[in-house]
Amino acid sequence: MSAEQIAAQPYDYRGIVGSLQYLVRGTRPDIANAVRELSKFLSCYNRTHWDTARRVLKYLKGTSTYGLFLDGETVDMTYEVYTDVSFACQPKECKSIPRYVNQMAGGVPLSTTEAELIALSEGAKESEWLWHLLGEMGFPQKVPVQVWCDSNAAISIVKNPGNHKANKHIEIRYLFT
Repeated sequence: MSAEQIAAQPYDYRGIVGSLQYLVRGTRPDIANAVRELSKFLSCYNRTHWDTARRVLKYLKGTSTYGLFLDGETVDMTYEVYTDVSFACQPKECKSIPRYVNQMAGGVPLSTTEAELIALSEGAKESEWLWHLLGEMGFPQKVPVQVWCDSNAAISIVKNPGNHKANKHIEIRYLFT
């Protein structure tokens, strides 16, 4: 689309995507991946992108009553963390998209295992932050948080740190206690 065609559109694609980005950072991390994809086309969008943005808006409308309710009386509250990554799924940049809470890691992992470890590490850090936050809000966690990962290689490295010479650079950066 030319600049004139974009300006003549009856809808504000950029404004909608900006509003969606605000929601992602504040209260709706569940739409982060869709908004990340929509954001790639802010200067060269077309009808397909507009239709996709509308689908996200319809999803938000349909899930507007979903949420977390902390009434202060719930005695036992637990949570789990799920991590996953799409290794080198961005053809131009060869970047991976870790999915643990919905933030992207910097750099380019050299393997699927490294990409999974990055997502696992970031998910664990986010979980630790949430653990402390819930404790401050009066919801102390009585059991360890379960962190799930679908990579056997990453799980092996986490369970047996120091036994992987080829992954030492990964362990130094992403394995923490």
